[in-house]
Amino acid sequence: VKDKAIQYKHPVGAFFTWTCGDMLTQKLEQRINQTQTKVDLYRSICSGFYGMLFVTPIATRWYGKQFNGGINILPFKMREKVNSMSKFKVSLAQTGLTFGFCAPFFATSYITWMGFTYKDHNKSMIKSEAKKTFIPIVCSDLCFWPCADMINFAVIPQQYRFWAMLLEDIAWASILSIWGNDHEQIDHIQEVAG
Repeated sequence: VKDKAIQYKHPVGAFFTWTCGDMLTQKLEQRINQTQTKVDLYRSICSGFYGMLFVTPIATRWYGKQFNGGINILPFKMREKVNSMSKFKVSLAQTGLTFGFCAPFFATSYITWMGFTYKDHNKSMIKSEAKKTFIPIVCSDLCFWPCADMINFAVIPQQYRFWAMLLEDIAWASILSIWGNDHEQIDHIQEVAG
């Protein structure tokens, strides 16, 4: 019963974390752009449902006992070898597996979900947006998530890793919001890109 109660808290916690994280992101965007528009609650709720429906089912298993940061998907002999390594090397392996398997899925699914629910795009528009933004998203993930996951796998007890990942999500959304609204940086990137 205790395990079931914890499992039901994950989707609800993810919904509220992603919703609040998006609201915080919008507030940061308003502050950077010096605007006083209202928070788009619909966008925040769409983001919350993404966290609940996509992130929770995968991340609770990935960061929990079922996949153990990806180690349990490895062939048996390789899994034994990784588990016999030092805690640092195990965390490093888990971080690499997480970035290799989870980052591409989460980047693509987020673009698709927000395209269908929030932006109301058609399939071809979402597909072109995914092609255009997939590589930049994964490259920017590389600047944050390996370090965050390394700390999560090395320091946080397994039963709390999912919650730590959600808090890292809020921090990362805020960083992306600040970076995405740095108009000087955007103008510079556009100039370089031609």
